[in-house]
Amino acid sequence: MGHEAAGEVVECGTNVTDLRPGDRVTFDSTVYCGRCFFCARGEVNLCDNREVLGVSPGPYRRHGAFAVVRLVPRRIMYRLPENLTYEQAALIEAVSVGVHAVISQPVVLGDPRRDRQRMIGLATLQAVATQAPRA
Repeated sequence: MGHEAAGEVVECGTNVTDLRPGDRVTFDSTVYCGRCFFCARGEVNLCDNREVLGVSPGPYRRHGAFAVVRLVPRRIMYRLPENLTYEQAALIEAVSVGVHAVISQPVVLGDPRRDRQRMIGLATLQAVATQAPRA
């Protein structure tokens, strides 16, 4: 558990030059290799060597952010603006997935195939996808 999180940098590796201890960050939950066929195409979610922080079973499993300290590669970290709270930052992934779903399958009024959207479940993602067309 713990794939949607935000926090402060505690320590940086020797090759990390653009972050400092105390910087506020969030991260993408997919740890990708950056070297395989899919990574070369920018399809890191399909990486042959991926691990997913806090959500996936079996070979993709990597412990999540339900910890005091979590080691995360720099390439999946994103600096947070000062006016964004940690709670808001932890929702970035869920909100972006919901907005992406609406953008990729827009409602077209009057088109019987696309004038209704069906939501299964009652979680954050569905709530965001329901609200996104109104924004």
